[in-house]
Amino acid sequence: MRKTMFFLAVLGLAASLWAADPWTGTYKINLAKSKLAPSTEAILKEETLVIREVGADNEGSAKGTRVDGSAISEKWIVPIQGGIVKYQQGGPEKGSYYVGTRVGTNEVYWTLLQNGKQTALSHFTLSQDGKIIRGVSTGTDAKGKPFESLEVWERQ
Repeated sequence: MRKTMFFLAVLGLAASLWAADPWTGTYKINLAKSKLAPSTEAILKEETLVIREVGADNEGSAKGTRVDGSAISEKWIVPIQGGIVKYQQGGPEKGSYYVGTRVGTNEVYWTLLQNGKQTALSHFTLSQDGKIIRGVSTGTDAKGKPFESLEVWERQ
């Protein structure tokens, strides 16, 4: 009996190590709770974010619609432990890239670098129950004007 209990305890611990990253899932932006920067607010009608674990990376995709009816479609991969975000579709303009930094299980920073200079910083937190992603971004837009944005994503 003791051996069985020990085996089950070890199996339970091992299973928790193989558990999916808490960020994985499908989320929809809640525009009513978000306060987007004017340059984004004017164009975004709806958007869905899907995050899935692929080995040591998280693969993300964003699909949605702008107010003018045009489609939004992006796809990227970022190491779970942090690193350069590799866009496979969409993404920042040429000469720009994001670096993801994992601070804890439920906290991530994305830094936007343009020609080696930081122009924006986004801080994302995942609620303890895993149902809400809250993102606060600050920086300067393409015209050099400062902006601040709040995005609220709800798990579907």
